Amino acid sequence: GVDPSAQTVAAARGSLVWADRLAKCIEKYNTEAKKAPEKVWRYAILPRDITAESSPDLMTPTFKIKREGVAAEYKDLIASCGGSPEQGKPKSVPPVRACGK
Repeated sequence: GVDPSAQTVAAARGSLVWADRLAKCIEKYNTEAKKAPEKVWRYAILPRDITAESSPDLMTPTFKIKREGVAAEYKDLIASCGGSPEQGKPKSVPPVRACGK
């Protein structure tokens, strides 16, 4: 595993090992992204899985994410990423990092 000491989602969310691994994977992806809008600069590990059974307001029975539902459920988390339209264009984008950091 990535971080053997992180046995729960909560532990993974606070793990520096997970943060480093995710940042490196995203940085590698960004080198291959063809257009700037495809690049990722902020990420978050959600506090729980989104499944059709446990989160019908966030996912359809055919496993499609419901954007409006996710945007409403994780509004504060998205805002901590700098992804809120009310915040306007971010002053600085790189480096890759977890939301709220």
